[in-house]
Amino acid sequence: MKSFLTVPKLAGAMMVTLSLFLSACLGQEDKTSGKPVVMKTISNFKEPDSVVFDAKRNQFYVSQANFKQPYGGGIISTVSPEGEITNLTWITGLNVPKGMALYQDKLYVADSNNLIEIDIVAGKVAKKYYVAGSLLLNDVTVADDGTVYVSDTLTNQILRLVPGKAIEAWISDENLDGPNGIEVDGDVLYVASWGEIKEKNMKGLLAAQPLGKLIKINIKDKSIRPLSKEPVGNLDGLEFDGKGNAYISDWKTGTLHLIKLDGTILKSFDMAKILGVESARGLADIVHVKDKEQIWVTMMGNGTMQMLSIGKKQEAK
Repeated sequence: MKSFLTVPKLAGAMMVTLSLFLSACLGQEDKTSGKPVVMKTISNFKEPDSVVFDAKRNQFYVSQANFKQPYGGGIISTVSPEGEITNLTWITGLNVPKGMALYQDKLYVADSNNLIEIDIVAGKVAKKYYVAGSLLLNDVTVADDGTVYVSDTLTNQILRLVPGKAIEAWISDENLDGPNGIEVDGDVLYVASWGEIKEKNMKGLLAAQPLGKLIKINIKDKSIRPLSKEPVGNLDGLEFDGKGNAYISDWKTGTLHLIKLDGTILKSFDMAKILGVESARGLADIVHVKDKEQIWVTMMGNGTMQMLSIGKKQEAK
């Protein structure tokens, strides 16, 4: 029998089939594609916890918790966009400084039982806000109106400092699930939780179960809504990518997640494999430098900060 499928028709059919196959493949999200590329490793830090970028002065600030010297051994350093430490001991004498947030010419730092306000121009601590009853002040974020929010992971609290007023306990709720990383966006406060902490101490912190997730708080009515459908990890850093997603770190496993703000995990990266090291335990804070398509992450476990490219391929330094 003569075939009615001529060569041109056969080629056309094959192209349609190939097109359908590729469409199906592309429709399945590869959660490891587009992995960050290491540009530079910055060393010589003592348990670096938080990093923020000051666009006005074109420099980074890095907090060094320095747990071996919890009273007075904490440091904040400055780093250039090229990854050079410009002032290792810019601010000294702190007590385990952790999360930081920038607002105008002020740098707010969670430091043991205090929220510290640093005058960037003067290069010194300007104010200290003591938080009675706090156990682990952890991360800081600032709203557009200058209101500062601070997480206390062990007490399941978030504190608030309204300009011109005293610092106060803004919300206290077990459903905060060990609040760690926080970021404000309009009337919403996003929380990367550590997990359920049964013993309110460091032993209980490391044994937290179930694990943490991404949480949303309505600032107007303080309603709390978990966004992650399942526990994600011992979450630490939280940074928006400007595209409706957030980079979130898992401190214990060293995994960097890219998560939609509805809780859907888009991509997950094993930082130990990316860095070529045995463990990335202690993966902490993240800052996104949008105009350079970079993220910078702090690694408490090995005392480094990593400059990573997340855009077009760049040469490693």
